Amino acid sequence: MIETLGLSAANTNPMLKTYIVCPGFIYGCGEDIFYDYFKMSWLQDPFKLPIPGDGKNFVPTIHIKDLVGGIKRIIEKKPSIKYVFAVDKTKNKTLKNIMKSISKCIGNSYIDYFDLNKEQIDNIPFFTEFTMNVKVKTSKLFTDTRMEDEEDDDFAKRCFKWHCEVS
Repeated sequence: MIETLGLSAANTNPMLKTYIVCPGFIYGCGEDIFYDYFKMSWLQDPFKLPIPGDGKNFVPTIHIKDLVGGIKRIIEKKPSIKYVFAVDKTKNKTLKNIMKSISKCIGNSYIDYFDLNKEQIDNIPFFTEFTMNVKVKTSKLFTDTRMEDEEDDDFAKRCFKWHCEVS
């Protein structure tokens, strides 16, 4: 509903530019979507980091600094596209891969798959979000191509500066 209101407001007022930014799960500076999993892994409580279901679902992510950089780029470039998918370029965006990385980097490298029953669902942080399956590509707004006869320095200056391109 908010998307429709924003886009329709732009249709009635030609001075107003609106964009819909669809970010992946935001992480990086205290956002809480992964906090409980980092904590469980760090404390090894439970011993194996839990993964709801089989972990084959796709979970798009983006670092908060990259999301802010993308919004800044929209303001500066005013692209013709109205919908922007703000997700990083991680190749394997499955929940299993994310949880394995968390467990390997700050835990004991153990993960655990489990069948979902009512008791377990109540104890899983962000259960609904982590059981979604969303496969999207990064919008072209985040991708730069070198122009003919462009110097390396000039290309580097205008390229989108990823903070965490691949997580």
